[in-house]
Amino acid sequence: NSLGYHACVLRYSLKPNSFPCQVFELACAVAYLRKNSAEYNIDPERIIVAGFSAGGHVAASLGTMWNKDFISKALNIPEDMLKPDAMLLAYPVITSGEFAHRGSFTNLLGDNYDKLLEFASLENQVDEATPKTFMWHTFEDGSVPLENSLLFASALRRANVEFEYHIFPKGSHGLALCTEETNRIQNDKIQIENACWIDMFANWVELCL
Repeated sequence: NSLGYHACVLRYSLKPNSFPCQVFELACAVAYLRKNSAEYNIDPERIIVAGFSAGGHVAASLGTMWNKDFISKALNIPEDMLKPDAMLLAYPVITSGEFAHRGSFTNLLGDNYDKLLEFASLENQVDEATPKTFMWHTFEDGSVPLENSLLFASALRRANVEFEYHIFPKGSHGLALCTEETNRIQNDKIQIENACWIDMFANWVELCL
């Protein structure tokens, strides 16, 4: 808000509601905001989906799948209402392969784990229609390995989709703002040198959108 952006929070469904339920919910939220953009004083061409960790998988799922038939048909909403204009992904869960955060996919896919595991590996879903992306991760992330965002960045590059990507040397998983404001009781989520990601994101928005 201090940067002049509206911030809308989606409380999406968790287990036992399995994929793609969460993607449908985010798609409906984007369409709702775009439809009501005048009422909420929103620029309908600058809607950014943001996701951290497992939430990054939800955001990136819509970013890579907004034009897939199964979404627009299930929701009966035109594709052009569903597309995010950009994505902000922080230490995102992306891959279901070698570097997967396995628990995320177990909870996400439920009984469809074997059937949908490869489909839910989002580096395989990137194409030229994927929105521009701002992404950051830490080298020391011991929960969601850095390779998750590396694989996504490589896929964006192959698809010729613009992105800005930052890898910070230090810091655990789940840093959020990296400041006291989002620190946890364990006192391990302060990484002041990484807090610059917020200003870098704001600069990227103004330059690229």
